[in-house]
Amino acid sequence: EDSDMSAEMYEWLISSADNQELLARAWLDGYEVEKEPLYYVQLIDHATGYLNVHYDNQKLVGSNDEASEYKTQFTESEIKAMNKGEAYWLLKEPVEEVEGEA
Repeated sequence: EDSDMSAEMYEWLISSADNQELLARAWLDGYEVEKEPLYYVQLIDHATGYLNVHYDNQKLVGSNDEASEYKTQFTESEIKAMNKGEAYWLLKEPVEEVEGEA
């Protein structure tokens, strides 16, 4: 009980020898966490035709530039959870990752 390891992690680790090997391989060989793809929602075929969601959840159309008060990049689950999300999903446009960003 004085362990720094969470109970959930401990249970996962002892539940299978495969889990123990997976942890050991990740520790020894390193690992890479795959980032979930991000998308813009282009509502109008124009540079300022992208879905923007304000921090108070208000939606508007604007550029695809990220700003502190607006979100323009969304995961699949975020898009589909929105009102009209299935329609927005049809209008998705992948965010191109810039080299050097992580």
